[in-house]
Amino acid sequence: MFTTLSVCAMSIKDSSNLQTSSFWSPSLHIGPSKTPHYNKHHLMPAGFLTAMRQEVTRANKGWALDTVTITNKVLTESNEKIKAPPTEGVYVYGLHLDGAGWNIKNIHLIEARPKVLFTCMPVIHMFAVRSTAPIDPKLYVCPIYRKSKRTDLNYITAVVLPTALSPDHWIMRGVALLCDTT
Repeated sequence: MFTTLSVCAMSIKDSSNLQTSSFWSPSLHIGPSKTPHYNKHHLMPAGFLTAMRQEVTRANKGWALDTVTITNKVLTESNEKIKAPPTEGVYVYGLHLDGAGWNIKNIHLIEARPKVLFTCMPVIHMFAVRSTAPIDPKLYVCPIYRKSKRTDLNYITAVVLPTALSPDHWIMRGVALLCDTT
């Protein structure tokens, strides 16, 4: 597993001149390589996150894959200000919020501004934890899709986002995160 992911990481790093609208970046600490990045044009995002779960499970003796879940935290720093990789997990940036806005200061969902279709999300730190506890019902479970066409083929995963309003409000608005807005 380490060799395969390291090879993928090298091919991603070597082709950094590609223009993309979304990266899962820097760096997932798996295997011997210290600088793997996720580029949506090279790997399947869901498979990448599954690999992260598997590596965390292997790194922690006594953990079962069934009890390891992916969780997240929205950061206040911009991608340019982050210079070091996370101790565990992956930073995700370049996602677009569809159907809502984002309050950077208070770190929660807000109503979208008039005539603004997409809002750029700040960096999201995704990491695996050992937990079977249900998600806090005060958080909005926001789906992530590759494209704006929301089908099961474009679905990647979901992240939890803080909100001052009820999560049902955002469900009715159809709020989602998109890797690509075209």
